[in-house]
Amino acid sequence: MKLAKRVLVATGLMGCVIAGSTADAEAQVGIRGFAAADYHVFTGAEDSFKAVLGSSSAPVFGGGGGVTWKWLFVQVEGSRFRDTGQRVFRSNNEIFRLGIPVTVTMTAWEFEAGVRVDRGWPVVPYVGGGVGSLRYKETSQFAESGENVNRSKPEYIVLGGVEVPVWRWIRIAGQVKYIRATGIIGKDGISQQFGEKDLGGPSAGLRIIVAR
Repeated sequence: MKLAKRVLVATGLMGCVIAGSTADAEAQVGIRGFAAADYHVFTGAEDSFKAVLGSSSAPVFGGGGGVTWKWLFVQVEGSRFRDTGQRVFRSNNEIFRLGIPVTVTMTAWEFEAGVRVDRGWPVVPYVGGGVGSLRYKETSQFAESGENVNRSKPEYIVLGGVEVPVWRWIRIAGQVKYIRATGIIGKDGISQQFGEKDLGGPSAGLRIIVAR
C-alpha cells in the first residue's frame, strides 16, 4: 500500500514536471507574419538593367511568415519585382534603345533560418541565411521566337537585421540582405554581351511584423 502511494506521488510529480516543461516550451514558441519592402541593387547585372530599364536598382515588395523558438527562427518569404523598359542594341560599346517595350518580372520564394539575440534589450539583433528559387521573365509584345525569357534557378541568401517592438504584437525590423542568383541571365541578349550572369546583389529594407 505504501509502495502504491509512493508510485502515485512520484507519477504525479513527474506529470507536473512534464506539464511545466511543455508549458515553458509552448511559451517560447512564437508565430509571426510580416510585410516587407526592400530596395535592391542589381550589382551582378548593373549594365544590363541600366540599358533595358534605365536603372540598376529598384524597390521589391513581399511578405511571409515563420516561427521562433528560443533563439532560433525559421521563415518563408515571397517577393516580386516588375518593371517595363525597352529592348536595346549594343554596337561599338554604344547602347541604342529600340523603342520596343519589354517587361521584366522577377518572383522569388525563399526559405530562411537563423538566430535572434533576445535578452530583453530594446532591440533584438538577428542573423541568418537561406536558399530560394528565383524566376525571371522577360516578355515583349513584338518578340520573335526565342527572344522572350522565362527561367528559374536557385538563389542563396545571407541576412541580418535589428528588430524593435513598437506596440503589443507589432514589431518593426530594419534588415540588410545579400543574394546570389547565377545561371538565369548571361546566356543571350544584352546580358551576354556585357558578360553579366548574376541577378543578385545587396538590398536594405523594412519589415512590419505581427508576432505572438
